Amino acid sequence: MKKGVLALLFAVLAYGTYGQEKNIDTLFEKIDRTYGQTPDSAKVYLHQLLRYSPQLSDSLIARTNSKLGTTFGQLMIVDSTRFYYQRAVEKAQDIPRVLGDIYKQWAQSERIMSNFDKAFEVVDLSEKYYRESNYMPGVGLAYIERASSYSYMSKHKEAMEWLKKAIVLFDEIDEEKNKVFAEQELANSYVNTGEFEFARDLYEAILPDVKSNTAVINYYFTLTNYAYCLSRLGVYDKAEASYGEALKFFKDNNNETFHYYVLSKLGEIYLYGKKDYRKAVTYFSSAYRGMLRIRSVYLKSTTVDYLSALRQIGDMETAMEVVNQIERLDRANSLQYSDEIQVSYLERIKEIYSGTGNYKKALETLEKANQLRDSIDRKKDKIELNRIQEQYQNEYQRKENDILKDHNQLLERQNQNRNIIIVLVVVLSLIVVIAVIYGYQKQKKKVA
Repeated sequence: MKKGVLALLFAVLAYGTYGQEKNIDTLFEKIDRTYGQTPDSAKVYLHQLLRYSPQLSDSLIARTNSKLGTTFGQLMIVDSTRFYYQRAVEKAQDIPRVLGDIYKQWAQSERIMSNFDKAFEVVDLSEKYYRESNYMPGVGLAYIERASSYSYMSKHKEAMEWLKKAIVLFDEIDEEKNKVFAEQELANSYVNTGEFEFARDLYEAILPDVKSNTAVINYYFTLTNYAYCLSRLGVYDKAEASYGEALKFFKDNNNETFHYYVLSKLGEIYLYGKKDYRKAVTYFSSAYRGMLRIRSVYLKSTTVDYLSALRQIGDMETAMEVVNQIERLDRANSLQYSDEIQVSYLERIKEIYSGTGNYKKALETLEKANQLRDSIDRKKDKIELNRIQEQYQNEYQRKENDILKDHNQLLERQNQNRNIIIVLVVVLSLIVVIAVIYGYQKQKKKVA
Protein backbone atom coordinates (compact mmCIF):
# COMPACT_ATOMS: atom_id res chain seq x y z
CA MET A 1 0.00 0.00 0.00
CA LYS A 2 2.80 2.37 1.01
CA LYS A 3 4.64 1.58 -2.21
CA GLY A 4 1.50 2.39 -4.18
CA VAL A 5 1.10 5.75 -2.43
CA LEU A 6 4.78 6.59 -3.03
CA ALA A 7 4.48 5.64 -6.70
CA LEU A 8 1.38 7.81 -7.06
CA LEU A 9 3.10 10.72 -5.32
CA PHE A 10 6.13 10.35 -7.58
CA ALA A 11 3.87 10.28 -10.64
CA VAL A 12 2.06 13.46 -9.51
CA LEU A 13 5.37 15.25 -8.91
CA ALA A 14 6.79 14.08 -12.22
CA TYR A 15 3.64 15.19 -14.06
CA GLY A 16 3.81 18.56 -12.28
CA THR A 17 7.45 19.00 -13.30
CA TYR A 18 6.63 17.97 -16.87
CA GLY A 19 3.73 20.44 -16.91
CA GLN A 20 5.96 23.26 -15.72
CA GLU A 21 8.62 22.46 -18.32
CA LYS A 22 5.96 22.42 -21.02
CA ASN A 23 4.65 25.81 -19.81
CA ILE A 24 8.19 27.21 -19.88
CA ASP A 25 8.75 25.92 -23.42
CA THR A 26 5.44 27.47 -24.51
CA LEU A 27 6.48 30.80 -22.98
CA PHE A 28 9.82 30.67 -24.83
CA GLU A 29 7.91 30.25 -28.10
CA LYS A 30 5.60 33.18 -27.30
CA ILE A 31 8.55 35.37 -26.32
CA ASP A 32 10.35 34.50 -29.57
CA ARG A 33 7.27 35.58 -31.54
CA THR A 34 6.69 38.87 -29.73
CA TYR A 35 10.03 40.09 -28.35
CA GLY A 36 11.23 43.11 -30.31
CA GLN A 37 8.02 43.33 -32.33
CA THR A 38 4.99 43.68 -30.04
CA PRO A 39 6.31 45.00 -26.69
CA ASP A 40 2.93 45.02 -24.92
CA SER A 41 2.58 41.26 -25.45
CA ALA A 42 6.27 40.49 -24.90
CA LYS A 43 6.35 42.07 -21.44
CA VAL A 44 3.43 39.88 -20.31
CA TYR A 45 5.17 36.67 -21.40
CA LEU A 46 8.50 37.75 -19.92
CA HIS A 47 6.85 38.46 -16.55
CA GLN A 48 5.18 35.05 -16.72
CA LEU A 49 8.54 33.39 -17.37
CA LEU A 50 10.02 35.01 -14.26
CA ARG A 51 7.39 33.22 -12.15
CA TYR A 52 9.40 30.06 -12.87
CA SER A 53 12.62 31.60 -11.48
CA PRO A 54 13.34 28.65 -9.12
CA GLN A 55 13.69 26.42 -12.21
CA LEU A 56 15.78 28.93 -14.19
CA SER A 57 19.53 29.58 -14.08
CA ASP A 58 20.88 32.94 -12.87
CA SER A 59 22.04 33.63 -16.42
CA LEU A 60 18.56 33.05 -17.87
CA ILE A 61 16.88 35.14 -15.14
CA ALA A 62 19.35 37.95 -15.86
CA ARG A 63 18.71 37.78 -19.61
CA THR A 64 14.92 37.73 -19.06
CA ASN A 65 15.14 40.88 -16.93
CA SER A 66 17.36 42.41 -19.61
CA LYS A 67 14.71 41.64 -22.25
CA LEU A 68 12.12 43.33 -20.02
CA GLY A 69 14.41 46.37 -19.91
CA THR A 70 14.60 46.32 -23.70
CA THR A 71 10.82 45.94 -23.98
CA PHE A 72 10.07 48.87 -21.67
CA GLY A 73 12.67 50.84 -23.63
CA GLN A 74 10.63 50.21 -26.78
CA LEU A 75 7.64 51.59 -24.88
CA MET A 76 9.75 54.63 -23.87
CA ILE A 77 9.16 54.05 -20.13
CA VAL A 78 12.54 55.14 -18.78
CA ASP A 79 12.16 54.22 -15.09
CA SER A 80 10.95 50.68 -15.82
CA THR A 81 13.65 50.23 -18.45
CA ARG A 82 16.41 51.06 -15.99
CA PHE A 83 14.76 49.10 -13.16
CA TYR A 84 14.80 45.84 -15.09
CA TYR A 85 18.27 46.33 -16.51
CA GLN A 86 19.54 46.97 -12.98
CA ARG A 87 17.85 43.77 -11.79
CA ALA A 88 19.54 41.93 -14.63
CA VAL A 89 22.92 43.37 -13.66
CA GLU A 90 22.47 42.31 -10.02
CA LYS A 91 21.58 38.75 -11.05
CA ALA A 92 24.58 38.47 -13.39
CA GLN A 93 27.10 40.03 -10.99
CA ASP A 94 29.47 37.05 -11.18
CA ILE A 95 29.06 36.37 -14.92
CA PRO A 96 31.15 38.99 -16.84
CA ARG A 97 30.16 37.74 -20.30
CA VAL A 98 26.44 38.07 -19.50
CA LEU A 99 27.07 41.49 -17.93
CA GLY A 100 28.67 42.59 -21.20
CA ASP A 101 25.56 41.51 -23.12
CA ILE A 102 23.21 43.23 -20.65
CA TYR A 103 25.08 46.53 -20.68
CA LYS A 104 25.29 46.49 -24.49
CA GLN A 105 21.53 46.01 -24.73
CA TRP A 106 20.99 48.68 -22.07
CA ALA A 107 23.10 51.10 -24.13
CA GLN A 108 20.89 50.44 -27.15
CA SER A 109 17.74 51.22 -25.16
CA GLU A 110 19.20 54.46 -23.80
CA ARG A 111 20.25 55.42 -27.33
CA ILE A 112 16.77 54.80 -28.71
CA MET A 113 15.34 56.99 -25.92
CA SER A 114 17.92 59.70 -26.83
CA ASN A 115 19.64 59.44 -23.42
CA PHE A 116 23.10 59.55 -24.94
CA ASP A 117 25.10 60.30 -21.77
CA LYS A 118 23.69 57.16 -20.15
CA ALA A 119 24.16 55.20 -23.39
CA PHE A 120 27.88 56.01 -23.47
CA GLU A 121 28.21 55.23 -19.77
CA VAL A 122 26.74 51.73 -20.04
CA VAL A 123 28.43 50.82 -23.34
CA ASP A 124 31.76 51.57 -21.64
CA LEU A 125 30.77 49.05 -18.95
CA SER A 126 29.79 46.58 -21.67
CA GLU A 127 33.25 46.82 -23.23
CA LYS A 128 34.86 46.47 -19.77
CA TYR A 129 33.07 43.22 -18.95
CA TYR A 130 33.62 41.78 -22.41
CA ARG A 131 37.34 42.41 -21.94
CA GLU A 132 37.22 40.87 -18.45
CA SER A 133 35.71 37.71 -19.93
CA ASN A 134 38.19 37.89 -22.85
CA TYR A 135 35.26 37.90 -25.29
CA MET A 136 36.71 40.04 -28.09
CA PRO A 137 33.71 39.69 -30.45
CA GLY A 138 31.71 41.44 -27.71
CA VAL A 139 34.28 44.25 -27.62
CA GLY A 140 33.71 44.74 -31.34
CA LEU A 141 29.94 44.77 -30.81
CA ALA A 142 30.41 47.42 -28.10
CA TYR A 143 32.34 49.49 -30.67
CA ILE A 144 29.36 49.16 -33.04
CA GLU A 145 26.89 50.23 -30.34
CA ARG A 146 29.06 53.24 -29.49
CA ALA A 147 29.08 54.11 -33.20
CA SER A 148 25.27 53.86 -33.28
CA SER A 149 24.96 56.45 -30.49
CA TYR A 150 27.22 58.82 -32.40
CA SER A 151 25.16 58.18 -35.52
CA TYR A 152 21.93 59.06 -33.65
CA MET A 153 23.60 62.29 -32.53
CA SER A 154 24.48 63.02 -36.18
CA LYS A 155 28.18 62.66 -35.28
CA HIS A 156 28.77 60.53 -38.34
CA LYS A 157 32.55 60.97 -38.49
CA GLU A 158 32.93 59.54 -34.98
CA ALA A 159 30.45 56.76 -35.82
CA MET A 160 32.46 55.71 -38.86
CA GLU A 161 35.72 55.74 -36.89
CA TRP A 162 34.32 53.28 -34.34
CA LEU A 163 32.83 51.08 -37.07
CA LYS A 164 36.18 50.91 -38.85
CA LYS A 165 37.80 49.95 -35.52
CA ALA A 166 35.25 47.17 -35.17
CA ILE A 167 35.93 45.90 -38.70
CA VAL A 168 39.71 45.82 -38.03
CA LEU A 169 39.12 43.93 -34.76
CA PHE A 170 36.81 41.38 -36.41
CA ASP A 171 39.42 40.87 -39.13
CA GLU A 172 42.10 40.22 -36.49
CA ILE A 173 40.02 37.59 -34.68
CA ASP A 174 38.58 36.09 -37.89
CA GLU A 175 34.98 36.93 -36.93
CA GLU A 176 33.35 37.08 -40.36
CA LYS A 177 29.70 37.22 -39.23
CA ASN A 178 30.18 40.24 -36.97
CA LYS A 179 32.43 41.89 -39.53
CA VAL A 180 29.56 41.76 -42.01
CA PHE A 181 27.33 43.30 -39.32
CA ALA A 182 29.85 46.16 -38.85
CA GLU A 183 30.02 46.66 -42.62
CA GLN A 184 26.22 46.90 -42.71
CA GLU A 185 26.35 49.65 -40.11
CA LEU A 186 29.13 51.38 -42.01
CA ALA A 187 26.97 51.36 -45.14
CA ASN A 188 24.14 52.84 -43.06
CA SER A 189 26.55 55.55 -41.86
CA TYR A 190 27.41 56.39 -45.47
CA VAL A 191 23.68 56.82 -46.07
CA ASN A 192 23.40 59.10 -43.03
CA THR A 193 26.23 61.29 -44.33
CA GLY A 194 24.64 61.45 -47.78
CA GLU A 195 27.41 59.39 -49.41
CA PHE A 196 24.90 57.23 -51.22
CA GLU A 197 27.26 55.96 -53.93
CA PHE A 198 29.67 54.57 -51.31
CA ALA A 199 26.71 53.10 -49.42
CA ARG A 200 25.27 51.47 -52.56
CA ASP A 201 28.63 49.91 -53.48
CA LEU A 202 29.13 48.58 -49.96
CA TYR A 203 25.58 47.18 -49.75
CA GLU A 204 26.01 45.43 -53.09
CA ALA A 205 29.35 43.97 -51.93
CA ILE A 206 28.04 42.60 -48.63
CA LEU A 207 24.49 41.51 -49.50
CA PRO A 208 25.59 38.00 -50.63
CA ASP A 209 27.58 37.56 -47.37
CA VAL A 210 24.68 38.88 -45.32
CA LYS A 211 22.41 36.33 -46.99
CA SER A 212 24.76 33.39 -46.41
CA ASN A 213 26.37 34.29 -43.06
CA THR A 214 23.60 35.89 -41.01
CA ALA A 215 19.98 35.26 -40.03
CA VAL A 216 17.49 35.34 -42.93
CA ILE A 217 15.63 38.30 -41.45
CA ASN A 218 18.86 40.31 -41.32
CA TYR A 219 19.23 39.94 -45.08
CA TYR A 220 15.81 41.54 -45.60
CA PHE A 221 16.62 44.35 -43.16
CA THR A 222 19.75 45.05 -45.21
CA LEU A 223 17.82 44.77 -48.47
CA THR A 224 15.37 47.37 -47.13
CA ASN A 225 18.24 49.76 -46.32
CA TYR A 226 19.74 49.12 -49.76
CA ALA A 227 16.39 49.98 -51.36
CA TYR A 228 16.29 53.25 -49.43
CA CYS A 229 19.80 54.07 -50.66
CA LEU A 230 18.72 53.40 -54.26
CA SER A 231 15.69 55.64 -53.83
CA ARG A 232 17.92 58.48 -52.64
CA LEU A 233 20.04 57.99 -55.77
CA GLY A 234 16.90 58.27 -57.88
CA VAL A 235 16.95 54.61 -58.97
CA TYR A 236 13.26 54.32 -58.14
CA ASP A 237 12.24 51.22 -60.10
CA LYS A 238 15.08 49.10 -58.69
CA ALA A 239 14.38 50.48 -55.20
CA GLU A 240 10.69 49.62 -55.56
CA ALA A 241 11.57 46.06 -56.65
CA SER A 242 13.87 45.58 -53.64
CA TYR A 243 11.22 46.96 -51.29
CA GLY A 244 8.70 44.60 -52.88
CA GLU A 245 10.92 41.57 -52.19
CA ALA A 246 11.36 42.63 -48.56
CA LEU A 247 7.65 43.41 -48.20
CA LYS A 248 6.70 39.88 -49.30
CA PHE A 249 9.08 38.32 -46.78
CA PHE A 250 7.80 40.41 -43.85
CA LYS A 251 4.18 39.77 -44.82
CA ASP A 252 4.71 36.00 -45.24
CA ASN A 253 6.41 35.85 -41.83
CA ASN A 254 3.75 37.95 -40.06
CA ASN A 255 6.29 40.63 -39.15
CA GLU A 256 3.79 43.46 -38.96
CA THR A 257 6.29 46.06 -37.70
CA PHE A 258 8.46 45.88 -40.81
CA HIS A 259 5.62 45.04 -43.19
CA TYR A 260 4.07 48.44 -42.43
CA TYR A 261 7.51 50.10 -42.36
CA VAL A 262 8.27 48.97 -45.93
CA LEU A 263 4.80 50.14 -47.05
CA SER A 264 5.71 53.60 -45.74
CA LYS A 265 9.00 53.49 -47.66
CA LEU A 266 7.13 52.66 -50.87
CA GLY A 267 4.99 55.70 -50.09
CA GLU A 268 8.15 57.82 -49.89
CA ILE A 269 9.15 56.73 -53.42
CA TYR A 270 5.86 58.01 -54.81
CA LEU A 271 5.82 61.15 -52.64
CA TYR A 272 9.38 62.40 -53.11
CA GLY A 273 10.50 60.51 -56.24
CA LYS A 274 7.77 59.73 -58.72
CA LYS A 275 5.51 62.56 -57.49
CA ASP A 276 2.43 60.38 -57.72
CA TYR A 277 0.83 61.82 -54.59
CA ARG A 278 -2.39 59.80 -54.68
CA LYS A 279 -0.48 56.53 -54.91
CA ALA A 280 1.75 57.78 -52.09
CA VAL A 281 -1.34 58.42 -49.96
CA THR A 282 -2.54 54.86 -50.66
CA TYR A 283 0.71 53.38 -49.34
CA PHE A 284 0.93 55.77 -46.38
CA SER A 285 -2.70 55.20 -45.45
CA SER A 286 -2.19 51.42 -45.26
CA ALA A 287 1.06 51.85 -43.33
CA TYR A 288 -0.45 54.42 -40.95
CA ARG A 289 -3.52 52.32 -40.11
CA GLY A 290 -1.40 49.24 -39.42
CA MET A 291 1.12 51.16 -37.34
CA LEU A 292 -1.65 52.85 -35.40
CA ARG A 293 -3.14 49.46 -34.53
CA ILE A 294 0.12 47.96 -33.26
CA ARG A 295 1.51 51.26 -31.87
CA SER A 296 4.60 50.89 -34.05
CA VAL A 297 7.83 52.69 -33.18
CA TYR A 298 7.72 54.06 -36.74
CA LEU A 299 4.22 55.54 -36.45
CA LYS A 300 5.21 59.15 -35.84
CA SER A 301 7.91 59.31 -38.52
CA THR A 302 5.45 57.78 -41.01
CA THR A 303 2.83 60.30 -39.94
CA VAL A 304 5.19 63.12 -40.96
CA ASP A 305 5.31 61.83 -44.55
CA TYR A 306 1.63 60.87 -44.60
CA LEU A 307 0.67 64.45 -43.68
CA SER A 308 2.91 65.76 -46.47
CA ALA A 309 1.17 63.53 -48.99
CA LEU A 310 -2.30 64.53 -47.75
CA ARG A 311 -1.32 68.19 -47.98
CA GLN A 312 -0.15 67.65 -51.57
CA ILE A 313 -3.59 66.35 -52.63
CA GLY A 314 -5.38 68.95 -50.51
CA ASP A 315 -7.07 66.47 -48.16
CA MET A 316 -6.90 68.68 -45.05
CA GLU A 317 -9.86 66.95 -43.44
CA THR A 318 -8.07 63.60 -43.25
CA ALA A 319 -4.87 65.41 -42.25
CA MET A 320 -6.61 66.98 -39.24
CA GLU A 321 -8.11 63.61 -38.28
CA VAL A 322 -4.59 62.16 -38.27
CA VAL A 323 -3.23 65.09 -36.21
CA ASN A 324 -6.03 64.67 -33.64
CA GLN A 325 -5.41 60.91 -33.39
CA ILE A 326 -1.69 61.42 -32.81
CA GLU A 327 -2.27 64.15 -30.23
CA ARG A 328 -4.60 61.85 -28.27
CA LEU A 329 -1.91 59.15 -28.26
CA ASP A 330 0.70 61.72 -27.20
CA ARG A 331 -1.41 62.82 -24.26
CA ALA A 332 -1.73 59.17 -23.20
CA ASN A 333 2.05 58.66 -23.59
CA SER A 334 1.32 55.79 -25.98
CA LEU A 335 3.90 56.66 -28.63
CA GLN A 336 7.67 56.26 -28.82
CA TYR A 337 9.82 58.58 -30.90
CA SER A 338 13.02 60.58 -30.79
CA ASP A 339 13.21 64.33 -30.23
CA GLU A 340 14.36 64.77 -33.85
CA ILE A 341 11.22 63.02 -35.13
CA GLN A 342 9.09 65.24 -32.88
CA VAL A 343 10.66 68.36 -34.43
CA SER A 344 9.82 67.09 -37.94
CA TYR A 345 6.28 66.25 -36.81
CA LEU A 346 5.74 69.71 -35.29
CA GLU A 347 7.01 71.37 -38.46
CA ARG A 348 4.63 69.28 -40.53
CA ILE A 349 1.52 69.97 -38.44
CA LYS A 350 2.43 73.65 -38.49
CA GLU A 351 1.96 73.43 -42.26
CA ILE A 352 -1.38 71.66 -41.78
CA TYR A 353 -2.62 74.35 -39.37
CA SER A 354 -1.50 77.05 -41.81
CA GLY A 355 -3.27 75.23 -44.64
CA THR A 356 -6.52 75.21 -42.67
CA GLY A 357 -6.20 78.89 -41.75
CA ASN A 358 -5.47 78.27 -38.06
CA TYR A 359 -2.47 80.64 -37.95
CA LYS A 360 -2.50 81.01 -34.16
CA LYS A 361 -2.07 77.27 -33.71
CA ALA A 362 0.53 77.22 -36.48
CA LEU A 363 2.60 79.87 -34.67
CA GLU A 364 2.34 78.04 -31.33
CA THR A 365 3.49 74.82 -33.01
CA LEU A 366 6.41 76.55 -34.71
CA GLU A 367 7.56 77.97 -31.35
CA LYS A 368 7.43 74.46 -29.82
CA ALA A 369 9.48 73.10 -32.72
CA ASN A 370 12.12 75.83 -32.32
CA GLN A 371 12.34 75.32 -28.55
CA LEU A 372 12.76 71.58 -28.94
CA ARG A 373 15.40 72.02 -31.65
CA ASP A 374 17.36 74.37 -29.37
CA SER A 375 17.07 71.81 -26.56
CA ILE A 376 18.41 69.06 -28.84
CA ASP A 377 21.37 71.23 -29.86
CA ARG A 378 22.17 72.07 -26.22
CA LYS A 379 21.96 68.40 -25.26
CA LYS A 380 24.31 67.41 -28.09
CA ASP A 381 26.76 70.18 -27.14
CA LYS A 382 26.68 69.08 -23.49
CA ILE A 383 27.29 65.45 -24.41
CA GLU A 384 30.19 66.38 -26.68
CA LEU A 385 31.64 68.63 -23.96
CA ASN A 386 31.38 65.80 -21.44
CA ARG A 387 33.15 63.44 -23.84
CA ILE A 388 35.94 65.97 -24.44
CA GLN A 389 36.31 66.54 -20.69
CA GLU A 390 36.39 62.79 -20.12
CA GLN A 391 39.07 62.37 -22.80
CA TYR A 392 41.07 65.25 -21.26
CA GLN A 393 40.77 63.76 -17.78
CA ASN A 394 41.80 60.33 -19.06
CA GLU A 395 44.78 61.82 -20.87
CA TYR A 396 45.68 63.91 -17.81
CA GLN A 397 45.40 60.85 -15.58
CA ARG A 398 47.52 58.84 -18.01
CA LYS A 399 50.25 61.48 -17.93
CA GLU A 400 50.02 61.68 -14.13
CA ASN A 401 50.37 57.91 -13.98
CA ASP A 402 53.37 58.05 -16.32
CA ILE A 403 55.02 60.74 -14.16
CA LEU A 404 54.28 58.74 -11.01
CA LYS A 405 55.66 55.60 -12.65
CA ASP A 406 58.87 57.45 -13.67
CA HIS A 407 59.19 58.87 -10.17
CA ASN A 408 58.74 55.44 -8.60
CA GLN A 409 61.31 53.96 -10.98
CA LEU A 410 63.74 56.75 -10.02
CA LEU A 411 63.15 56.10 -6.33
CA GLU A 412 63.63 52.40 -6.92
CA ARG A 413 66.95 53.03 -8.70
CA GLN A 414 68.03 55.38 -5.90
CA ASN A 415 67.13 52.74 -3.33
CA GLN A 416 69.06 50.13 -5.29
CA ASN A 417 72.08 52.46 -5.48
CA ARG A 418 71.79 53.22 -1.76
CA ASN A 419 71.64 49.52 -0.98
CA ILE A 420 74.73 48.90 -3.13
CA ILE A 421 76.61 51.70 -1.34
CA ILE A 422 75.59 50.31 2.05
CA VAL A 423 76.80 46.83 1.04
CA LEU A 424 80.09 48.28 -0.22
CA VAL A 425 80.57 50.27 2.99
CA VAL A 426 79.85 47.17 5.07
CA VAL A 427 82.24 45.06 2.95
CA LEU A 428 84.98 47.70 3.12
CA SER A 429 84.44 48.06 6.86
CA LEU A 430 84.77 44.32 7.27
CA ILE A 431 87.93 44.34 5.17
CA VAL A 432 89.40 47.14 7.30
CA VAL A 433 88.44 45.37 10.53
CA ILE A 434 89.91 42.09 9.30
CA ALA A 435 93.08 43.90 8.18
CA VAL A 436 93.42 45.61 11.58
CA ILE A 437 92.87 42.35 13.45
CA TYR A 438 95.30 40.56 11.16
CA GLY A 439 97.95 43.32 11.66
CA TYR A 440 97.41 43.26 15.36
CA GLN A 441 97.81 39.48 15.51
CA LYS A 442 100.93 39.64 13.37
CA GLN A 443 102.47 42.38 15.55
CA LYS A 444 101.62 40.41 18.66
CA LYS A 445 103.52 37.37 17.31
CA LYS A 446 106.63 39.46 16.57
CA VAL A 447 106.66 40.83 20.08
CA ALA A 448 106.32 37.35 21.46
